[in-house]
Amino acid sequence: MGAWVEIDLDALVRNAQTIANRARVPLLPMVKADAYGLGMLPVVRALESCNPWGYGVATVTEGAALRAAGIKRPIIV
Repeated sequence: MGAWVEIDLDALVRNAQTIANRARVPLLPMVKADAYGLGMLPVVRALESCNPWGYGVATVTEGAALRAAGIKRPIIV
């Protein structure tokens, strides 16, 4: 038997906006480990609409992948 995960990026963005609005500060989403298996680039592209301060990654390679994809925000390793 296999398993699968369906990711609702619209729900992710709504949740991120809710958190940012309540915190009253820009987010710093952690997208390490391929966004915890959800797919780093699709997640980051969706979260860009939330105007986060930057992104957190675990490795320089992950940060380089974000830069190569055109992400200009700060990246924290």
